[in-house]
Amino acid sequence: MGARKHGALLVVAAALAWLGSCGYSPDFADDTLTCGERGACPKGYTCAASNNKCQKSGPLHENIGGRSGGGLGGSSGDGGLGGSTGGDGGVDPRLDNFIGTWRFASGSLTGTCTDGSTLNAPLGSDVFIVITRGGAGGMQLQYHCPTGWNMRLPLATNTALAIAGQTCRETTTAGGVTTTFNWGAPALTFTTSNGQTATTSGHLTGPFMDSTGVSGSCDLMFNGSLTKG
Repeated sequence: MGARKHGALLVVAAALAWLGSCGYSPDFADDTLTCGERGACPKGYTCAASNNKCQKSGPLHENIGGRSGGGLGGSSGDGGLGGSTGGDGGVDPRLDNFIGTWRFASGSLTGTCTDGSTLNAPLGSDVFIVITRGGAGGMQLQYHCPTGWNMRLPLATNTALAIAGQTCRETTTAGGVTTTFNWGAPALTFTTSNGQTATTSGHLTGPFMDSTGVSGSCDLMFNGSLTKG
């Protein structure tokens, strides 16, 4: 199929920064996204102090005063798979290095879809990853996954890995077209040894369907370096 005016990956490109720079307005449901550091949420959303989740209203709160350490759909401190707890059964202290909001210092995102759309975009400081505690592996990583990818941290490493077999739904709107992706993550890693700088790489793949009735599948590949804050 030839490229369409509003191809699936044009919507992905618009969603990269959660900003209006590409004419994109995020359309996540309330209580879907966990707030980042100091109550960070996408543009147009407010961090609710009652549950530490982003809501569609008002300016950002500088200090949310809400729950800390809560995951998206998981219990805080769940050791889960791959050794994300300490040897005494407590929370692995390495997790502290990962939790927070991370902004890309440099990187790239490339992709192709069966509707003919392609993507080749740089990743900079307007694109961020949020990591929270919880889930099957002890932490959850929000990137093209509002509910968070469950990540495990194997013993004696500084690299978190996505737990195999997950899927995650992402819905975005651009140019009057709403597209729903059902991503899988056959490869997704996040590495930090000091809690201030990190590297990440990943491969996301899965089917999509848009509001005009077009469907197909997409592949995304990304990598880059990040700083916390």
